[in-house]
Amino acid sequence: MVTANCIPPCDPNDPVALPSNTPSPFAIFSGPPASSFIAPVVKADADLPDGLAKGLLVGTAGTITLMDESGNIHVDVPIQQGYNYISVRQVRLGGTADNIWALY
Repeated sequence: MVTANCIPPCDPNDPVALPSNTPSPFAIFSGPPASSFIAPVVKADADLPDGLAKGLLVGTAGTITLMDESGNIHVDVPIQQGYNYISVRQVRLGGTADNIWALY
């Protein structure tokens, strides 16, 4: 029998319940909506012109190479057409996704 402190609603005996000190995977949705955007993003190995983006609006799905909020570079990240709720510092050269808009 597992007894975990979990984020309600959940069963504290559920072995896959998140402990209460685990950050919510939906935390990005808790802030205000984007108030501005830059379109389209120019893929470059440099920071986005207005700094850290709250997310990306993508016209053509594919892959991207990006730098996250912490400065880590991720290559060939699959990204869907539409809204992608990821914090991005850079949209770098490479990848097949196109028509990418940064949301702030």
